Amino acid sequence: MYLQCFTSTIRKIINYDSYAKKAYYCVYFVINLIFYKGLIMFWLLQVKRKDGIAYFTL
Repeated sequence: MYLQCFTSTIRKIINYDSYAKKAYYCVYFVINLIFYKGLIMFWLLQVKRKDGIAYFTL
């Protein structure tokens, strides 16, 4: 889902002629990327514990 969002945003950045729209979609892309990485980090910090040992699972 996020990959499709990123690729469509990159296509919009490339195809638009006006710099205002390119800048808008660049900012939009960066914000989504930060949010997506935040979700990944939150997911990785959900630790499964067994006998007091932390197991990071993907």
